[in-house]
Amino acid sequence: MHVVNLTARTRTGRGRGYRNRLKNQGYVPAVVYGKEIGSLPIAVQIRAVEAVLGRGGRNTLVALEIDPGNGKTAKWDTIIKEVQYHPFKNELLHVDFHQISLNEELITNVAVRLVGEAPGVKAGGLVEHLLREIEVSCLPRNIPEAIEVDVSGLDIGDSIHVADLTPPGGVKFTTDGDVVVVTITAPERETEEAEPETVETVPGAEAE
Repeated sequence: MHVVNLTARTRTGRGRGYRNRLKNQGYVPAVVYGKEIGSLPIAVQIRAVEAVLGRGGRNTLVALEIDPGNGKTAKWDTIIKEVQYHPFKNELLHVDFHQISLNEELITNVAVRLVGEAPGVKAGGLVEHLLREIEVSCLPRNIPEAIEVDVSGLDIGDSIHVADLTPPGGVKFTTDGDVVVVTITAPERETEEAEPETVETVPGAEAE
């Protein structure tokens, strides 16, 4: 797993006005929490966080260097636990960092990525991607960027369950094995019943 260095500074303010001032400076409010660090309010550069999310997603290992303003910086191993966006704008509002130990297993969700082309699709079937993330348990450095699921052997009616997948080395799946990841369904056929033709008769008219 790739490690990204990120610099943060401690903060003391809160509220919309303070957040707007941070935004004008190119920062977003955040918090880092964990067994060793407790809970510490910080501010991080918006562009830096967006770069991390765009490159490796939330499971990227972030070496977070925090400057408390007294010249004594400290560095913590973290992952991004939660990201909050504005409900109507594509605007970053808040970030939660989870301080972790590289020597302790953690549980997190990893994206499922479908690869290959299913014969059932060529026959007219439809891909139903039912499970978008799989919960895994592993050491932080073993967190995979994604779990690839090969659908190239699926015909119409076939499915792949979590139990059918082989986890990467050093990784255990904690999602129930019976959960369906992907299935190929038959195309929906519209059955249109022909309506019987009706002949209008005019009272008093003679049949020809």
